[in-house]
Amino acid sequence: MTKAGFALVGGRLLPDRGRPAAQFMYENREGRRVTLYVRSDDGSDTAFKFAAEDGISAFYWIDGSLAYALIGNTSRESLLELARIAYEAL
Repeated sequence: MTKAGFALVGGRLLPDRGRPAAQFMYENREGRRVTLYVRSDDGSDTAFKFAAEDGISAFYWIDGSLAYALIGNTSRESLLELARIAYEAL
């Protein structure tokens, strides 16, 4: 996500329903952070979907056998741009 000014600052391997998942945290120069969560998934709905609650926004989608969620305290438009960059990179 360096195209949008975000650099990887860390990651974690996590459990998700008995399977491994990964969480990657990115930060820009202003200190704004977004997190990309990745896990295996058997679903077939690949469309980008949006959710927001208490000022936190998320775009999530499925590509092949993996599900992704990009989460951050940012506008829908900014997060969509980042989600598209992540989708193209992955």
